Amino acid sequence: MDTIKISIYDLQIHPENERIYGETEADRELVDSIKENGLLSRIVVDQKNQIVSGARRYLALSYLVDDGMTEFETLEVFQKPFNDDNELVTFIIESNLSREKTWVQKVREGWAIHDSVKKQARYDQFKSLINVEIVPENFPEQDKEGKNDAGETLDRVARRVGLPNGKAYHKYSKVLKAADGLQHDENPDNKAMAQKLRELAGLSLSAAETVVEKQKFDLLEETPDASKKAVGEFKKSNKPTLSAGQFSKGTWLKKVTDQLKEVLEVFRNQRQTFDSLCDEMDGDLIIDADDNGVRVTLELKLS
Repeated sequence: MDTIKISIYDLQIHPENERIYGETEADRELVDSIKENGLLSRIVVDQKNQIVSGARRYLALSYLVDDGMTEFETLEVFQKPFNDDNELVTFIIESNLSREKTWVQKVREGWAIHDSVKKQARYDQFKSLINVEIVPENFPEQDKEGKNDAGETLDRVARRVGLPNGKAYHKYSKVLKAADGLQHDENPDNKAMAQKLRELAGLSLSAAETVVEKQKFDLLEETPDASKKAVGEFKKSNKPTLSAGQFSKGTWLKKVTDQLKEVLEVFRNQRQTFDSLCDEMDGDLIIDADDNGVRVTLELKLS
């Protein structure tokens, strides 16, 4: 990286940095720190003098310059060349590893690197297969790996941006896309709902996901706590009541029915394995033997 002197008026935040982190206002705490201690870490720009590291410092410096501190009008910055957009985006994200980020910023980081992570995941998978002898016995395992490609990518992205796992990243992404759609609507009420949805997801991802899946944006109240309560009451009021002989979760039931003979065999010979199987299927199979044969009862845990 080269060091150059540049006017603060010739700098601008890189669009990718702005899109991911959405910073438009100076952080007051950072403003006070620079005012008292000076600029301790230089801003980094690309070949076009667009800021790729230090957007918050730039906003704080701009605030101070507007406030009359002209000594910050000219800055020494690092200028770094980049070979392609992937390298640039990776640098932006890695430059923000140590900062505290909202879930929205983490998801936008994930979106920015998703394609490159997906390519790397496929490349790693390909490398692992290079020395595998292609015989019929290998096919099922390879097919399984192929089917899990999407999940592997989601998990890799989640780890990179600091989210718990790929499942959480996927759910947060779904909520953020819905919020972005509301945000870009011309209706001011929808813009307000977008902010409420983001706030709710920060408190309860499950509640925010329910709002999006059920398209029940009217459940979004003034505060995240009130929204969470409203969603909880909605879910409770819509919980199905099953009478004798009725079942919900048709896919689950079909799976159990198709495998019932195998399940009965497991029950007879491997009770511990049977109990584990019931846990995985989110329900219970109660099997009693009497003089008339075997009676099977399915008890579903409804959510």
